[in-house]
Amino acid sequence: MYKRLRAFAYQQLGPYKPEHGNLTGANCLIVTVILVSLLMFTLESDPDYHFHDTFLLELLTFIILTVFAVEFFARLFAAGHAEEYRGVRGHLLYLRHNWALVTVDLLAFAPELVFILLGMPPPTWFRTLRVVRIFKLTRYMSGVDLIFEAVKEICSLPHTTSSSCRPPLAGAGQ
Repeated sequence: MYKRLRAFAYQQLGPYKPEHGNLTGANCLIVTVILVSLLMFTLESDPDYHFHDTFLLELLTFIILTVFAVEFFARLFAAGHAEEYRGVRGHLLYLRHNWALVTVDLLAFAPELVFILLGMPPPTWFRTLRVVRIFKLTRYMSGVDLIFEAVKEICSLPHTTSSSCRPPLAGAGQ
């Protein structure tokens, strides 16, 4: 049962490959929630709309944050379906290999959800963190994979010492 649930989660949330066809149902839900979240952010920012401090806004915000939190932990759970990401070490490797997406996923929900769960209103500047949710869409755009791969490759290069980065002194070696 556990393995079937993990396989299903992996099928729904695993790496998106445009060549395999359309988005899965879970990924369609996530994209829809991201777009609704961005629409809410826009409406909240417009003073002509009286969408501020309403029960509907609070409810939708809590639902969106909950969906993002469930997605985050479901992705961690599903990652173990791939052989290289099994076990605790495998999950840590998954976090390391996917650090950019994991960071975006965490920033999309964690700070604001912590305040809400503590019963405290999040500071108004926290709303700017909602813009990070745009980057969650990058998971579904194939061209962005190239950017993430380039960043990963650059980050994995051995660091050079500061002396090897300096230009040669004038007249040195002559």
